[in-house]
Amino acid sequence: MRKIQITALVLLMALLFAGCCLQHNYLPATCTEPATCSKCGKTTGSALGHTEAVDPAVAPSWQESGLTE
Repeated sequence: MRKIQITALVLLMALLFAGCCLQHNYLPATCTEPATCSKCGKTTGSALGHTEAVDPAVAPSWQESGLTE
């Protein structure tokens, strides 16, 4: 009887441990890194990259310097 209880306890602990490890905890993707699991390091998707922004040209005045596009 004692052997069955120990076996059941070991099996229960193994199932609980496996259940915790099967769920990934992905950290959000950044511009250079894809979404990465904080537990195991697995990655998913791709890095976000950069988006180019074009500022409009501004003519210079006697108070402000100008900008080119």
